[in-house]
Amino acid sequence: MMNIKVIGGVLFALLLAFAGYYTLTGQSVGATIQDKLAMAEAETTEKLDAMAEEATSTDIQLAQASFKPENLPLALHIQDNDRLVGDPNAPVTVIEYASMTCPHCANFHNEVYPKLKTEYIDTGKVKWVLRALPWDDAAVYISKINRCVPPEQFEAVSGAYFKSQEQWMKSENPLAEVKKIARLAGISAEEFDACAADAALTKEVLAMKRVATEVLRVRGTPAFFINGERIEGGRNFKFMRKALETAYETVSKAQG
Repeated sequence: MMNIKVIGGVLFALLLAFAGYYTLTGQSVGATIQDKLAMAEAETTEKLDAMAEEATSTDIQLAQASFKPENLPLALHIQDNDRLVGDPNAPVTVIEYASMTCPHCANFHNEVYPKLKTEYIDTGKVKWVLRALPWDDAAVYISKINRCVPPEQFEAVSGAYFKSQEQWMKSENPLAEVKKIARLAGISAEEFDACAADAALTKEVLAMKRVATEVLRVRGTPAFFINGERIEGGRNFKFMRKALETAYETVSKAQG
């Protein structure tokens, strides 16, 4: 009887050990598989990003090699009512379409644009045009206010609205917040009300939107045209820096 009990105990212990080994090994294998999948996904994403950047560079090089401003469609010429930042003679022109209520646009102007301005606009390589593509009435309203300030204040005022976008959009009284920013820019209450009620300015902003959506076929914001070449999805600094650098180098070579 003792032998049977001893043997039974040994077998039971072995079974427990095996079960424990199986469980631990299963977890270890599972974790290893998950780790490998995560690594493979990261490597694939990195490769796809690199391919996208390479493709973008090639497209821009081909476009810029034969770039001539006079060959651009009229919609991509700088217009009299455009607000331009930078040297008017800069070799690279960026036309951006943005909506003042677009979170992606706000993120771009808060996080990416300041770095690009320092590196490319302030150094005379790039001139930047910000055009309105409002997706809602609030965006039309603020786009009008942006255009009522003197042209030299346009960048600062539109930047202030982007920086405080979440604040005024979620406010119980958005109009009061919008007025507050305009007041800081030197716009009186009377000037603000007159600007908001300006029907001609409403038509101007909506015409800008129609050109973007009907002529240039822009379907999302922010959207960029670099020397006439459409750039899709350029929202991070690395991507935009590569695109601007490629455009600048290509135009510089073409000009000798």
